[in-house]
Amino acid sequence: CANLKGIPYQIRPFIRQYITCSTKKSKPAQIIAQLKKDQQAGKFDAAIPIPQARQISGFLKTLSKEFGQIRNYQELLYWAKAKLCESTAEYSEWSSMSSVMVLEVPKYEDVEEEDEDGKMVSKSTVCIIVSSKEILESAKKALFGSNNQPIPTVLKMDATFKLVNNGWLLSPLCTETARFQPPHQSSSGLKRTGHKHVVLPMGFLVHTTENTIPYKHALKLLVNLPNSHFGFPADTRFCFTWFVADNSRQAQNAAKEELGEEVIVLNCQDHLLRKFNDNKVKVRDRENIAVIQPCIRAMSRAATANI
Repeated sequence: CANLKGIPYQIRPFIRQYITCSTKKSKPAQIIAQLKKDQQAGKFDAAIPIPQARQISGFLKTLSKEFGQIRNYQELLYWAKAKLCESTAEYSEWSSMSSVMVLEVPKYEDVEEEDEDGKMVSKSTVCIIVSSKEILESAKKALFGSNNQPIPTVLKMDATFKLVNNGWLLSPLCTETARFQPPHQSSSGLKRTGHKHVVLPMGFLVHTTENTIPYKHALKLLVNLPNSHFGFPADTRFCFTWFVADNSRQAQNAAKEELGEEVIVLNCQDHLLRKFNDNKVKVRDRENIAVIQPCIRAMSRAATANI
């Protein structure tokens, strides 16, 4: 290809990495500067000539096709397999902390589930779970105690976001931890101390339909990350005691199956307020207190655990 002429093949992977890891559009001058730094650091032979800006521009135009929009399921599979990381060995050798990492190859399955009216409908599901080494390392550090045992914590998931491109669901997967906050003075002048709640992302689930299959894939993968990717013993699993999600019956059912029947399932704050506003009359009815009390107790236990 004429656009690749003059770009030594030894440094093409470096250029690809700069583009993948950069959050902004890479300019030829920036790439040249980074190549010089890597050459001085001994990452590639000092005898290899650094390309000129014109050559870099041609190479970027060629690469734009590679990093273009994914148009169909087959292209999605090719993209995912190129970034697949599904074992401890692959995770350890993953060099880039910020590049996209596919934790599970997309699944394509035909399923039958009940719709809102209770009728059985057939749907095809495609899902993919992505993250990065930087995100997972932060989660690993926060979710393990000093004795290398998982800390009971909360898992949050909300599938209300839509990808504008094609209407697929995007579900952020997060955990929340409580960190000790030293004494400080608030904006109102009061002295405060205690714990600061920190939300840490763990990855993203991209899926075509909202049924239990993509949620089960994602939850099972997250629970088993310590032994599948981090190299801990086979029986080591993340301990998600609470599961906070939107008002999705499919997500809640998946949580009971993959996190255990003892997991406490809660609605997120926005959905909880919406439910309250929609059911004010029922909430005020004394006869319904027996139904409401278990939810209140579950929220109280979550609060006392710094969740």
